[in-house]
Amino acid sequence: AGLHGWNAHDYSPETLAGFFNKAAPGILNKSELELKELLKSNGILVQKGNTLAAGHGALISIALESTSSLRRLFMDHEASHGLYFQDADYRKLAARLWAAQSPAARRFWRIHLAWRRYDITDQGLCINEHQSYLVQQGASNTRVYLESVADRLAEAYPERAEAIMEDAELAILEAEEAIRQFNLFLKGKYGLSAGNFGKGKREK
Repeated sequence: AGLHGWNAHDYSPETLAGFFNKAAPGILNKSELELKELLKSNGILVQKGNTLAAGHGALISIALESTSSLRRLFMDHEASHGLYFQDADYRKLAARLWAAQSPAARRFWRIHLAWRRYDITDQGLCINEHQSYLVQQGASNTRVYLESVADRLAEAYPERAEAIMEDAELAILEAEEAIRQFNLFLKGKYGLSAGNFGKGKREK
């Protein structure tokens, strides 16, 4: 009940299949039943006997209560998760860039994700969120965004503030290079760029 306030979310076909297969008969409400049929009709879930299997695609959501600018940011963030779930080459790139980080940069990202209440023992989740927080805005905004994150982390953990700020500088430099590589992939394969997953263009 305390986790219903998130502004956006993303769901892989595997997660969705697991949810609906685990739900006891009669427990789903009308909206959940409608969602299940919608997912099946779009091939995200596939009926196999008495169970559902993962199909192809993803489900993303954003809160209508958010401001228009935040909805745009959330849409780009969640759309990158949708791409991550569907493109094996993009997942490999994201995993490679996560693994290539220095210890300082990885510390910074793990603190960042833990502060946002992600399960940082789940490496796949860390990789997925790392790419998404990077590509949710244009490359030119990477430094400003991560500097603001560093300031918030230092305020949240004052006893570690000095170490956080030291790690942040290297994390930002590495993030700028990671964004460059993500953009090369996105532009080459999809004609997209960081911060430009939705309608309209932010940055060429």
